[in-house]
Order: sequence, then structure tokens, then C-alpha cells
Amino acid sequence: MSRFTGRCIEYAENLKNKDINLKSRESVNGLSIDSAETKDMDDTIWVEKRDNMYICDIAIADTSAYIEADSPVFENASQLVTTIYLKESSLPMLPNFLSFRLLSLKEGFKRPAINFHIELDDSLDVVDFSISERKIKSLAKLTYENVVDILTDQTNHSEIKKMLLNAYELAIKLSNKRKQMGALSYFDPDKGLYTDEEGNVKIFANKKVAIAYMIIQEMMVLTNSETARYFAEKDIPFVYRNHTVKSNIPDREEVHNQLLTAINNPSTLSTFISRMSIWQNRAIYETKLKGHYALNLPAYAHVTSPIRRFPDLLNHTIIRSHITGSPIPFTIEQIEDYCNFVNDFFEKEREKKTEHFKKIFNQEISASLININSNALSEMEVRDFKNILKNLRSSAAIKPIIKTEILNRLNSMSITAIEIYYIIFESDWLESEPDIRDAILDNILKIPSIGSQILYLMQSQNLISEIEEETEKKGDIFHNRTYIKTSDNKYYTTTLKISNTNKKEAINSSRAAVLVDFIKNNCIEAEKPTTNYIETEENTQHKDQTIEHSNIQESTIEDSVSLINTLTMQNNDIKLLGYYIEPLPENNTSFKCKLELKYKEEVLEFYGNGKNKKTAKQKAAKMAFLHLQDFAVSKVDNRLDAIRKLIEEGLQSNAISLICQYFDTRMPIYTFKEISSVPEPEFECTAEIIIKDFTASVTQTGNSKKTAKNNAVDLLIGKIRTYFKDFEE
Repeated sequence: MSRFTGRCIEYAENLKNKDINLKSRESVNGLSIDSAETKDMDDTIWVEKRDNMYICDIAIADTSAYIEADSPVFENASQLVTTIYLKESSLPMLPNFLSFRLLSLKEGFKRPAINFHIELDDSLDVVDFSISERKIKSLAKLTYENVVDILTDQTNHSEIKKMLLNAYELAIKLSNKRKQMGALSYFDPDKGLYTDEEGNVKIFANKKVAIAYMIIQEMMVLTNSETARYFAEKDIPFVYRNHTVKSNIPDREEVHNQLLTAINNPSTLSTFISRMSIWQNRAIYETKLKGHYALNLPAYAHVTSPIRRFPDLLNHTIIRSHITGSPIPFTIEQIEDYCNFVNDFFEKEREKKTEHFKKIFNQEISASLININSNALSEMEVRDFKNILKNLRSSAAIKPIIKTEILNRLNSMSITAIEIYYIIFESDWLESEPDIRDAILDNILKIPSIGSQILYLMQSQNLISEIEEETEKKGDIFHNRTYIKTSDNKYYTTTLKISNTNKKEAINSSRAAVLVDFIKNNCIEAEKPTTNYIETEENTQHKDQTIEHSNIQESTIEDSVSLINTLTMQNNDIKLLGYYIEPLPENNTSFKCKLELKYKEEVLEFYGNGKNKKTAKQKAAKMAFLHLQDFAVSKVDNRLDAIRKLIEEGLQSNAISLICQYFDTRMPIYTFKEISSVPEPEFECTAEIIIKDFTASVTQTGNSKKTAKNNAVDLLIGKIRTYFKDFEE
């Protein structure tokens, strides 16, 4: 069945007689870079350097010169939405005569184009931007592989090579600037990894195409962003590409650090990708401007592929109206209808693709499980084991070998939030495996941050609709209770208020507690909290652990029992043995409380006196908490062990990332300098870090930036270990 109506094909064929009057248009230079089999070239680029300026001309096929908004071709394209690329062919959005011949910016043929002229200064600030009608005769059609061959050919001194060198230099600078400005931007041709415009980590099937791909991506991002900004500033109706995230996402620096950590440690990459899928919404087309999170831009749009993508074709119609000074041929309502249809189309296509790959994957997993053994399971990466759990959700029972591996991963705390979510909320076999359920609940309490991630997964799957926090700060202590709103529009919470000297940890532990009670059906119904945060000024007057009981202010001990509960939940080393309360012999109206805790193998006793049992209990708990703070006992002890292990295994960069998390400080600043290029390349890396009152700066060299950085990190860790004895055995 044809993708095009008879009226559409007839209209397209008649367009060859349309007079575009190319003679009246000024010429612009350009060449295309695409795959060898591509016939529908809708963009060319040209980059020149003048002094410290970059002069860019990005010419895009002028589809609106031929295709009018009320034409059968435009209406047909609005239904097809996009060109579909198959393994060995494609299904074009526009009829072949237009896609492959009349509109395509083919080498050696004159074509009408919309030219986006962009000039950047040495700081990469745009100092000039204009949109105009031009004609182009593409100088060349290069494949991605051609670009690398030309750039590395020492005998080639052509104008095309000079242009490509300019374009590559600019692309690297643009990518680095976007990263510095907070975009989720990453490009490493050696690893074959990069991020697309929505911050998704991608892998090059062929590393040779990486450089050319980066050039095109950066030129298109530049064009799309400047065009969106231009129309937004002029308040002209336009179709924007908005990318938003959920409120629970960490700050940009933390997300970027997690991205770099995941890329440097491939075993954690799938976990990061899963986490990002929870945090961010899908990018969509809208007439209202909401900004683009991954690119960290206030305005972004698609205008560079009007032959292949309908939103671009729609925007080109608006661009033509602006250039010619004619009315836009759509109302805002019509543009919004187009956007809604396109968004629905892409969502349905994603669902189809997901179902297709799910079937294939299920067949592969079913076959692989037949002969799987315990060694294969224990060595399996997170992504693959997650897929096994996903595949087994509808099973009535699981094999003992799978159960053992789940328990092993829970005990080693190496299981992810998405895996726990599959087991708890989607697996049919869980009722017959109560020990797995209990181990999961224990895992959530030990690693409270997983509880937060699971709650957001529940929210994304509409199991709950809201997550609310009620936080109160008294002195140096945060007290938090979490509320969740379920599909019946009721709020639920837990009786346990979590306390901690760190606000983030108090919130995470509180979320873990409410999640565990939700799973156990122990949550209590409550009203929506009216106040999210309260801070109370207090004078805490404790000097050291030998402080007299009577000197502790009543107000500072109010929730010490909760603090102890939190500590014992988070630490395997601390166990609560019990509170023992009895009247004071000399005063029957007062009480004495003894609190017993076991820290590792030592039993510790703490005492408190009060006018009633509650006060005596709180005072004893307060004494214990102050003492345990001096012992520096908290869940970060596990991170110290992990840091030592990473250092022993030679994974210094990963160790640095964990050290920065441990001390809640920013990642080191790395600066590079090329010392020499002949006879062999040599680079210098300077690494600077600030931790509390400790500042260190080291410089090391290597035959590559990576080697120089690794050498600097080795030396930096040595200095950190010398200064902070916590890292010594």
C-alpha cells in the first residue's frame, strides 16, 4: 500500500514546472555529510575562520518554496510525520520525486535553500544571526568515513579539508562550551561514546564516523537553538522542541558527575541510563516555550530536516512567511493540533518498537536460561540481569539459581532500584519467596537512596501521584516525614519520623521508611502536609560526651530516639539492645533510663534522668547519639571500604568520584596543556581539589590526555590519603 495519495503524487510531479527564480537568489557555499546510501540530503554546512571569528552557513532545503501549507503533499506529510529508515532502505515522508530529486541538496545541482548565517566571536558568543533565501550548488557529498580520511590525509590541502578542519575545531569548542554551561554533553571518539541532544548516552557502531557525526550534530544544535531563540524573541508562533525533567532530579552538577562516573565505569552505565529515564520526561513539540533541559537552553526547535521530519517542514512554512512578510497560514490552535498529533505518533512508534524488541528479547532470554549457570549469573552485568528479572515477571516461580543470585546481589547491595521495582510490584512469583521480600525491605532501609528512586518509579507508573515532605529543623537536626498520594487521592505516611544531621539523608531515610510500610500495608492515612519546612532556632549546649545529664536542654533531645532508630536502620555495625527504665530511688517522681547499644562487638551503655519516663529515654538516646557521632559511625563507612577497593584495583578516577561524594565536594578541576607533538605527543594535566580545609594541586604528564590525567589522579589520591587518615588501613 502506497504511503502517498494519488492527489499527493500528482501534485508533487507538477512541482517540477514551478518557477522558483533561482537567478534572483545569492549563492552560498556548502557540502553535505551523510551516509553513503542517503539520497534525501536536506542540509549542507560551510565554516570559515576570519581572524578569531567563525563564520557559519548552514543551508537547509527550501521545502516551503515548493510545498504550500494547503497542498496535498503538506497534508500527507502531516500524517506520515517522518521518514522511516529500514535496514536496507527507507520510507520517505515526501514523495520520492521531491525527497530524492527536486528538494535534495545533491552534489553539483542548484537548489533553493534557506540559509542560516551565524557568526561567532572567539568566546563562541553569537554576534550575528540571519535567515535568508539562497541558492546552493553543493560542492560535495561526503560520507562520515570520507571526513576522517580527508582530515588525516597529510597530502590533501584542498579547500574542503580546510573547511572541515574549521568545522571540527568549532564543533569541539561548541561541545566543550555546552558542557561548561551545564548541558549533558559528552563526546569521546576513542571510546565510541557520545550524548545526543537529549542527553542520552549513545554508542557509535563504527568509531570512524564519530568525528563527522560530531561536526554535524554541533552545527545542527547551533542552528536549531539560534533559530528558536530568534523566533521566541520576536514572539512569532513557532514549534519548539521542549525537554523537561521531574522535580526530583538532582542538581545539574550532580547529574553531570554521575554521567561521567557511568561513562568511566561501563558496569554502572545501564544504571545511570535507567535513572535518567526516571528523572526526565520525553522531549515533545509544543507552541509554548518551556526550554530544553539536556541542552540547558531556554529555547530549542527543529528546522534542519524538513525533507525528513514534519515539525521541521511546519517550521519552514512559518520561516517563509516571516521572510516574505506574509501572514502565517495557520492559527495557533492548528499548530497545537499538529504538535499533539506528532507527539502521539512518536509515542506510539516507541511503544511499537518496545513491543517488537521485547518479543525478540524474551525469545533470546528464554533460550539463554536453559543452560545458564551460577558463574554466568554472578558475572552478568547489571543491564543483563535486570532484563532477566524483567522477562521473568509473569512467571509463577523462579529457578533456585535465580533466587540465589537475587539474594547474593541484595546482600552485596549491588541490586538497582529498577530491579527491586520489578520484583516488588510486577513479579507474580514474589508471594512464594518471602525471604526475597524480607531481604529487599532490609536492603531499602540500608540504602535509603534506593527508596527514593523506587518511589519515583512508582510515580512514573502511576502507582502513586505525589510525594510530599514535611521537614522540620531543630538546632542542627532535621526531622522528616514523607507522605505519598495514591490513585484513590488519599495521602499516606508512616508513624516513624526520621531524624538526621544531614537533610538529604533524613529525607531519603524517611522515604525508605514510608516505602517499606507501603509494601507491608502498614501506612497510615493522613492529611496532606500544610507546611513543607520549618526551622527552629535553638541553643545546643553540649561540649563533649562527658557532659552532665542535667545540662542537656529539654528542647534539644525531643527526637533523639528517632535519631537512634535511624542510625540502627542505616548501619549494620550498630544494634539496639533495648531501653531499661526504673524510678530513681531517691525520688519516686523521677526516672532513670539505661540504653544499651551494640557497636560491632562492644556493648555500650548510656544513661539519662528525667521527670518522666519519656524524658529519661530521650536523654539517654541523646547521649548515645552524641557519642556515636564521635565514633564517626554512619553509612559512609561502607563508602570508605569501596574507595579503598577502587584504589587497590587501580580505578583511581572512580575512587576520586566516590571521595568527592563522601566529602560532599565538587569534582576536581582538570586543565590540560600540550607540551609537544613531535617526535611523540606529550600532555600535561593539572588537577585541583578542595576538601574542607584541604587544598591540593598536582601536575603530571603523559603521552595522551588520558594518561596524564590518570597520573595526576594517582598523585592526588596519595595526597588525600596522607591528609585524611580515614583512608589508611
